[in-house]
Amino acid sequence: MHFRRVVALVAACGLASAAPVDGAEEAQVERSAIAPVTTGHILPLAGTSGLSYQAKVETVPVRLADGGAEADIAIISYRRLGQRDSWPVTFVFNGGPGASSAYLHLGAMGPKVVRMAATGGAPAPPIVLDDNADSWLRFTDLVFVDPVGTGFSRAAGGAEKAFWSISADIDSLAQVIAHWLGRNGRWLSPIYIAGESYGGFRAAQLALSLAQAQGVALSGLVMISPALDLSVIRPGAHDVLPWALALPSMVASARAQGRGAAAPPLPAIEDFALGEYLQGIAAIAPDGPDPDPALIDKLAQLLGLEVELVRRWHARVPVWVFAEQVLRRPGWALSAYDGSVSGPDPRPGRSGPDPVLESTKATLSSAFNAYVRADLGLRIDREFRLLSPEPSRHWDWEDGRGGRDRSRGAVDELAEALALTPGLRLLVVHGRTDMVTPYLATRWLLDRLELPHEVRRRIRQEELDGGHMMYFHAPQRTELARLAADFYDAGPPESSR
Repeated sequence: MHFRRVVALVAACGLASAAPVDGAEEAQVERSAIAPVTTGHILPLAGTSGLSYQAKVETVPVRLADGGAEADIAIISYRRLGQRDSWPVTFVFNGGPGASSAYLHLGAMGPKVVRMAATGGAPAPPIVLDDNADSWLRFTDLVFVDPVGTGFSRAAGGAEKAFWSISADIDSLAQVIAHWLGRNGRWLSPIYIAGESYGGFRAAQLALSLAQAQGVALSGLVMISPALDLSVIRPGAHDVLPWALALPSMVASARAQGRGAAAPPLPAIEDFALGEYLQGIAAIAPDGPDPDPALIDKLAQLLGLEVELVRRWHARVPVWVFAEQVLRRPGWALSAYDGSVSGPDPRPGRSGPDPVLESTKATLSSAFNAYVRADLGLRIDREFRLLSPEPSRHWDWEDGRGGRDRSRGAVDELAEALALTPGLRLLVVHGRTDMVTPYLATRWLLDRLELPHEVRRRIRQEELDGGHMMYFHAPQRTELARLAADFYDAGPPESSR
């Protein structure tokens, strides 16, 4: 897998290019706070008179714990009218690092949703925004948060890089959550965090940080296509586990395209991946002799690839090679983010722009810019950054030690938060054809959490058809909302109450 793709959205999603802000004077102008705008709306729902809600666009000022860099973080909140303060509230993030929350906002959870193509890819113009019958507003208030350097969020004095580390990012986002809860009198509400891709990493870190630094105890975490530990989704010359964890998603992608063997079912593929396949590739170096010919033949059959191609890659076929070769259609490739979707390949023979990731940038950017101005009444000339490449390019994974070691994970923080927060629950949802953050990688990590049974039973993982942004498929958006509604309705186990 081409790792720049993984880090560019570990997706959440999209990669709307945006020129970095250069110069303190320009950055200072960009950082100015957004004047709050509040509007009232009704979401039509079948069989009802509609759901009345209030929308508010604003910025929250934050300062890093060391007293240095300052920023204004843009948020859009939706509050259902007529509900008591005991109604749940969910803070929503995407990933990247560098993604705005527009993907989950206009793709899955908000009151409006972009009408995607029936295939789950980008639609042809004109772009259409529909009322979202699957909006999570039916069961929770929503606060969409854009970290510094994404969306309309900016730092003072050109200091955006000061926020681009694990700890600074969590520090600033925790401040936003505490600020919103205090301003809106919601400290006693059931509080949830929903994060996609690297947003899942954020959610795990925030669950612990909020309790320790801000005195906020969460009720639940929702992770969509999470990247909890980048080391298990980044294949390397000496790391064999990521290849095995990605295999079921590659097989599911081949089958979605009518390629590869139709049997056995995916659970059997998972067993094969972590058994025979993992043992086979672990025994042979990537540049050593070929693995067992029987293993090569079986893998080629499952993936729908030529035996010679699988042999050439010593049974470790990179996702971008698989995506280009599986269709056997020159000039076309699968999306690594959703292997059920294919499109023209602008760079045949090398890892290039993704058919889903790249094609949806303009769609979501245009839709969001139009929506916040026409529907939410925002008046702003500032550039909207859907997913800037700058944060991931400059992200400090070692928190001030100057390192770029992307092997960091958030599993320990997740385990600690689950253990120390009574009743804290976790819902994880993956798309089966997501080859960027494969579902088996998360399951493998969660299965190894050293937690007692009473805590482990608060964890639930589900897989849906579709990929990283499975909600781009309308039926899967509906199913995702159903899973979330059930999760919110269930509440904590009796023993945790």
